[in-house]
Amino acid sequence: MKKKWIISIIIITIIYFVLSLCDFMYIPADKYPNIIRKMFFHDNDKVTVRSIGRVCQTKEGIYFLYRGRLMYMNSVGTEVKEVASDWQPIEGIMIIEKNIFCIFRDKLGLYEISVSSNNDYIEGKGNIIEFISGEKDDRFYTDDKYIYCFSSGMLEKYTLDGRKVCSSKVFYEPRPILGIGSTVFNGYSVCINGNQNPCGDVGIDVPCYYIFNWNKVKYKQKRLGRVRYYSEASPWESLDCYFSKQENIEPYSAWTWKMDYIIRNDKSWWKEEIHDRNVEEYEPVSIKLYDLNPNYYRVLDGYIYFTQRLEITYRDKNYKDKIRITSEGFSEEEKKEVEFKFHPQAMLRAKVEDMEKEKGRETFKYEIVGIQNKTEDFVENYEVRGKFIYSVASGFYSKEESYKTKLFITDMDTGITNIIYTDEKSNKYTCTPGLYCSDDYVFLYQYKIEESTTLRIIRLDKDGSNPILVMDENGEVVMKPLESKSEEMSVK
Repeated sequence: MKKKWIISIIIITIIYFVLSLCDFMYIPADKYPNIIRKMFFHDNDKVTVRSIGRVCQTKEGIYFLYRGRLMYMNSVGTEVKEVASDWQPIEGIMIIEKNIFCIFRDKLGLYEISVSSNNDYIEGKGNIIEFISGEKDDRFYTDDKYIYCFSSGMLEKYTLDGRKVCSSKVFYEPRPILGIGSTVFNGYSVCINGNQNPCGDVGIDVPCYYIFNWNKVKYKQKRLGRVRYYSEASPWESLDCYFSKQENIEPYSAWTWKMDYIIRNDKSWWKEEIHDRNVEEYEPVSIKLYDLNPNYYRVLDGYIYFTQRLEITYRDKNYKDKIRITSEGFSEEEKKEVEFKFHPQAMLRAKVEDMEKEKGRETFKYEIVGIQNKTEDFVENYEVRGKFIYSVASGFYSKEESYKTKLFITDMDTGITNIIYTDEKSNKYTCTPGLYCSDDYVFLYQYKIEESTTLRIIRLDKDGSNPILVMDENGEVVMKPLESKSEEMSVK
């Protein structure tokens, strides 16, 4: 009898592992009933993901980094102290639940920082505890249910106490030269123009869970098109590698109507070669996302935010009467005579729920929150907090003789964008400013390349008022007010 039990257990074990190799035994996350999903994931409208940064808000106060040093600002924002001066340089920090974690510049893994609960004695009282060992990537994320880390083509998943749950291969990894951004939400990951999607469509890795073990995960690819058509596609666009169905012509949204009005009435959008054209003879054909992956994604309250260049195409309404079709196709010169394109930068957001529910080869759904046509004001870094988007342009693309760092604030309810801080730069190659938010403040990290990289940190209130120089180029705590500047720029 005992022998039969042993044989049965062996057979069951073999079946279990054999079935775990079969793709049909893995169920995509969106196919599970809501009652099961809620056991493991947040409601879609509440999904918020944090990643490694330079500023962390806690109940006691704010922790921030200055050139690898961990600093502490009290809850009322009047005093700054250094937590410890003998630690290795810290590369980034993040908060998981109520605790502060960090990664080091020259040391692998994720570490927990233990500090004194008495703020008066916080200096020199911090301790470092190894939490997750061996990971060499700095792309750690948390949604307060799990910790995620991208590492060498794998997505590692950990519990909040540091226990590894699974390690699964993902398809859509960033290409560093084409944008380093990626993020995780409810076990999904997203990346535009990853290694496995050379056409630059929106790639989503969908988690599929083994039916007998939730901790065994395989990812399958889902590719979404990045072209929206508002008129019939041009014949020369018949080779469609963007997975956007050209027959699906969308109606104008409120934003499209407004964008069309701006383009028709604001000549600053127009290149010189098309100034003499009658815009009334043209109509919008499509809006396409560039095939470059953003450097930053932010996930907040059920939305994924990112910046991206757009290609907006207009075409002559009577183009068929003005262009010749030959056996060799279409003349490039004739095409230029019947269409023109604009390439602004936009702040976009997509619903987590839509990204989960959309089927492969459908058009990627997104909302345009704001748009910028001046290349000198193209956003290079941004943060989202509540109803505000804070963004920085360093003037790298400016054609002016002087270069400026500009900090913008966009109210997503009204669409109004204001400049809340500007600063002259010594040259266009000054490093891109860092931008981070706490509950009540915005922190602007300004870098300058001289004999060595120097840094100063400026703190502003959430509405952009009351700029304070927190630390100067010499690493000294200053806490002195700076001149404030506010200027209305645009309306969404």
